[in-house]
Amino acid sequence: MRVAFSGDTSTERELLEDRATEAGLHVATSLSRLTSLLVTNDPGSGTSKVVKARQFGTPVVDEAAFGQLLRDVEPADG
Repeated sequence: MRVAFSGDTSTERELLEDRATEAGLHVATSLSRLTSLLVTNDPGSGTSKVVKARQFGTPVVDEAAFGQLLRDVEPADG
């Protein structure tokens, strides 16, 4: 699963990326049709990544929702 981040974050970006990696997610610096999730501090914003995510049908969530997803996921073996 590929995740990308957009905009300023209330939690340090590097920490969010580390948590995503530890959960077995691939952190991408850009958004594509392969991106599974976009995390941003303002899902309703008009940033280029949010607009592109909406065009691709990629879910856009805020940091709190992402944190909850990380608590609920377990990395796959291997």
